[in-house]
Amino acid sequence: MPQEYFDLYPPVVDPPPGLGRKKFNSNFLKLQEGLPRESLDFINRRIGWVLHRMGEYNDFLRAYLASISYADALFGKVLDRLEETGQIDNTIIVLWSDHGWQFGEKLAFRKFTLWERALRVTLMIAGPGVAKGECREPVSLLDLYPTLCHQSGATAKHPLAGEDLSPVLAGEQWQRREPVISIWGKWEKDTPDGGRVAFSLRNKTHRYSCYWNGGEDLYESENDPFEHVNLLAHSAAGGNLRALADSYQAQIDRLVPELAEVACWDG
Repeated sequence: MPQEYFDLYPPVVDPPPGLGRKKFNSNFLKLQEGLPRESLDFINRRIGWVLHRMGEYNDFLRAYLASISYADALFGKVLDRLEETGQIDNTIIVLWSDHGWQFGEKLAFRKFTLWERALRVTLMIAGPGVAKGECREPVSLLDLYPTLCHQSGATAKHPLAGEDLSPVLAGEQWQRREPVISIWGKWEKDTPDGGRVAFSLRNKTHRYSCYWNGGEDLYESENDPFEHVNLLAHSAAGGNLRALADSYQAQIDRLVPELAEVACWDG
């Protein structure tokens, strides 16, 4: 990024709110308490070790912020060009990302986990007929294709797993029919266990993930937005919580067979 985008930020920036501490420490293993053994396999702690040892964690954050500001500026050029050419009033604009990013939350960096910080993305839609507002219902990137088909008058030639978000764009009340399912790993049809595959379910109130060897985590999204407390790791996590986790597992079991028609996923 050009230097001017680094200059937008002070020499020392605030740590991310989900870090769990005011300062990053790659040796603070308490951040990983209560996590399933399998989920720890996702974490590349080498990045954290190097940043901590070299004293470059702050530089890492500042560079990321600069890159976001640079991307914003480039996106602004696209919008300016649409206005200059008279296309802004007949163009549907979608801004999204393919994944989130971790900065040491639970000592994890980059993506490659099934937690909120890696899976939640920016998603904005604007254009003619799109009402101003915010949707608090979880959605999936799979929803973009059926939505844009409906908005453009196109017809899909095969069944779609996503849901049409057109009611949201019209400012109407909308509720998702099925929870959002995310998948990690490589699906291997010819192995007895299907390979090392993990699934995460996200609805309006919880995130539930299950892993190939039976590990689980469950988070309450509103009261624990940065997912610090795995509810299933506590001795009191019986009764209603166990029943809730089982119900989410049943939903994954019901929805996954149609996804299994895909030969494999990587990352």
